[in-house]
Amino acid sequence: MSSSDTLPTTTNNNNNNATPSFTSILTTRSQKLYNFALKYKSQQNPKKSHQMLKTMIRFQPELETYEEVRQFFSEASEGKQRQEEEESQQLHEARQENLAQKGSIKSQFEEMPSVKVDLLTPNLKTQKGRNYDSEWAQKRDLDEFGYGYTDQGFLVRLDSPPGQPFKWQGQDHYDFLGDAIKRHLQKVLTQSYELKEVVMNEDVAKEEPAKAVNVFMTPQAMEKEGTLLVLIQGMGAVRPPMWALSLCINTKMEAGKLVGGLRAGTMFEYQEKASELGWEYMILNPNQNYSNDARCSPIEGHRNPIEHVITAYDQLISKSKAQRIVIVAHSYGGTAVVEGLLRQRASILRRLKSVVFTDSNHQQIHVEGLPQEAKSFLQQYAQNYVTSDQPCGKPLGGRAGVNIVSAGTEEHIWTSHKAYTHAFEYMILCLQMNGTPEERFQVASQQKQEGNKAFMGKDFRKALSQYARALMLLSQTQLPESVKDEALALSLTCHVNMAACALQLEEKLSAIRHATNALELRETNASKEIHGDTKLNALFVKAHFRRAQAYVSQNEFELATKDVEEGLKLDADNAALKAMRKKIDAAIQRRRKAEKKAFAGM
Repeated sequence: MSSSDTLPTTTNNNNNNATPSFTSILTTRSQKLYNFALKYKSQQNPKKSHQMLKTMIRFQPELETYEEVRQFFSEASEGKQRQEEEESQQLHEARQENLAQKGSIKSQFEEMPSVKVDLLTPNLKTQKGRNYDSEWAQKRDLDEFGYGYTDQGFLVRLDSPPGQPFKWQGQDHYDFLGDAIKRHLQKVLTQSYELKEVVMNEDVAKEEPAKAVNVFMTPQAMEKEGTLLVLIQGMGAVRPPMWALSLCINTKMEAGKLVGGLRAGTMFEYQEKASELGWEYMILNPNQNYSNDARCSPIEGHRNPIEHVITAYDQLISKSKAQRIVIVAHSYGGTAVVEGLLRQRASILRRLKSVVFTDSNHQQIHVEGLPQEAKSFLQQYAQNYVTSDQPCGKPLGGRAGVNIVSAGTEEHIWTSHKAYTHAFEYMILCLQMNGTPEERFQVASQQKQEGNKAFMGKDFRKALSQYARALMLLSQTQLPESVKDEALALSLTCHVNMAACALQLEEKLSAIRHATNALELRETNASKEIHGDTKLNALFVKAHFRRAQAYVSQNEFELATKDVEEGLKLDADNAALKAMRKKIDAAIQRRRKAEKKAFAGM
């Protein structure tokens, strides 16, 4: 892969014999977070310490290169797990005591059906403080709460005044309304989308209905040999098909339009796009970890999201006949993919073609122990759409083993929705990259044409993206001899055009880099007879011209002059280069006069 096809990753280039302490590079924000982490460590609160360190690393990723930071983070992670286990046990004991005092709660759950169960009853493990004596606890359907969804997917009141948005009526009301919404959405999955509901631990569920774990899939997900999309939500109260419960409930005005609701808070748009593409899909249920009864006992094989994803792979994904698998994982779902599938079920790599993370919270320490094949896969075929004020898809560098791009929003819960269109474009591109060499070359040509259209329409950011995709396809391809010369010309054209885009966006350093990448092709192909190729020479001339333009804008006149001279060697009559040389000469004369005047006054 050429240097333009990969995003830069942060490395520590200091000499091993003179490596400064990581504290010497802490920003003001990171220093505060680090101080808080130390404070919570001294107070024996590793959960808080872990949170501070995680935030510090997110704001300053280069800190992960320091062994002291990794060790501190690892200790905090282990302590956090122990603390959560202790809190879990304490919660379990408290609920057992509460059960003895309130037999009515127990009888409520004993009335549940023996086989067909409501898997959306609140997860007592993660939703503390539920008041089952509340008037809302007995309501199950949305209309009982006085709410319904419009055709546009917005939650509105049905009672007086009708059509109004959600109104806060206390935590009890919010919690139990959320459960009703979950029941409603899963009915939509089976009735409107005609998905198949699968109870993964059916044998256990027959004996203990409260321990059933359900997932949803298209009817042919296990049988069709095409592409299978696996959707995995983050941690918390969310269940299939939700990305964020709060978005399913609340709305807001954005650019004069009402936004939020089911289009933003659920996986519906992902499901519909997958069906449009002819893909099958499967929705996992990583948060159904404890029984839905007062015992709140762990469910074997599903005790946490990582374990659930592994079990889902063993029982379902691995047995699917799909030849190609792509994954979209939100938030902690990303950690479950890295820790569960890539680390413990690396056999998935034989069919896995792409992973889209939406603001995944996995860290470098999760990637370090992966098999090399898994690391390489993440670098080439995975992308994390993170919170940012930049346009969706804009590269932001590399972190935790994957390319980082903007999701086009600064709000975590919105990332899956905002990245939706770009995410599918990326997955499709990755699938194309896994096609035959001839197919990839054709697609690369199409991407270049799309880039040209975007450039003519002055959408330079989109044009950059299209050209980069074309280069990515070409870099992954062992092309047949019949198209190698065309591929070289195509690569060169994309690099030169990317330099032109960067100049239009006033990103001068990027323009220099892209033009340099183009000129390096001349060196790497020096053994070939390309110097007499008129078409290729014209492109090399353009590369010199673009780089000269960028150098002039940086007042690097000597470097610009060198590029002009090199370009004129290839095309002595080039009018643009001659005009550029006059411009540079005039600028140099002005600078010399200014310097002479400045020194004369000393």
